[in-house]
Amino acid sequence: MLLVFSVYAEDDRYDSEFLENYAKINLIPEVQRVPGVGDANVLGTDYSMRIWLKPDVMAQYKLTPMDVTAALAEQNVEAAPGQFGELGNQTYQYTIRYKGRLQEAHEFEQIVIKSLPNGELLRMKDIADVELGRLTYNFINSVNGHPAVSCIVYQMPGTNATQTISEIEKQLEETQKTMPPGMKIDVSMNANDFLFASIHEVIKTLLEAFVLVFIVVYIFLQDMRSTL
Repeated sequence: MLLVFSVYAEDDRYDSEFLENYAKINLIPEVQRVPGVGDANVLGTDYSMRIWLKPDVMAQYKLTPMDVTAALAEQNVEAAPGQFGELGNQTYQYTIRYKGRLQEAHEFEQIVIKSLPNGELLRMKDIADVELGRLTYNFINSVNGHPAVSCIVYQMPGTNATQTISEIEKQLEETQKTMPPGMKIDVSMNANDFLFASIHEVIKTLLEAFVLVFIVVYIFLQDMRSTL
C-alpha cells in the first residue's frame, strides 16, 4: 500500500454517495494511469436502489417481503421481445421495443404489487419509500467531521515507491484544480513517511554507535591521536 487519500467537502455540500461516485469516475482512473501504480480503488460502495418497506402498511394488505421480491422479479427484467410479422406473410414487420431494467426511483414506485378488491392497484410507493442510496451502510468515512470517501493506491512490483508517490501527488494536485467547488483531497497516509522515518532512525543509530565506539576506544587507549 503506497498511499491513502480522502476526498471530502469543506462545507458538506456533497454527501458520501456523490463523493464515492465522483472518485470512481474521475479520480481513480487518473491515479491508475500513473507509472508504478499497480491498482487503486475506493473504500466505498456503488449506488443502489433502496426500498424501505413499511411493515404497518404491509400488514394491512397482508403482504410479506417475499411478495415484494416476487413483484420486482416479474416487473424489473431484461428481455429481448423480438418482432411481429418476421416469418409470416405480413405486409409490415414490427420491432417490439422494451425499456429493460428500471433505473429511476419513480419507476420503481410504479411497480404493481397486487390488485385490490375495489379494482385499484397497490403500487410500490404505497407500501415503501424508494430512494437512490448506497449498496450497504456498514461503514462511514469522514475527515475532520465532514463526509468523505477514502481511496487506496497500491504499488506495482519492481517499481520505485518514492518516485511513484511523488508522481501520484503531482497528479492529485493537478486534479484538485478541476474538482467541483468546495471539494478537497487530503492525503492521510504516505509510505514515504515510514521510509524516511526509517532512514532517519538508521542514520541516528549509526551516529550513536560511532560515538559509543569512539568513547570506548579512547577509554582503553587513553590517547586521542591513537583513537583517531
